[in-house]
Amino acid sequence: MRADSWLHYFCGSIFGIVAIAHLTRILLNLQLILGSWNVPIWLSGWAVVLLGALSIWLFKTA
Repeated sequence: MRADSWLHYFCGSIFGIVAIAHLTRILLNLQLILGSWNVPIWLSGWAVVLLGALSIWLFKTA
């Protein structure tokens, strides 16, 4: 086990939690408004794919 593997687990967990939050937004059809901009649901779809892949990759490299 490498000395920095705890960092991979930590970052992988954070990315996984945020991916689950975006997936929840998609499933519950929740609105996200930043300032005056209504964030589209498809953007959360890309976030789920990207953050999920990063999370899996970090856990595999730990």
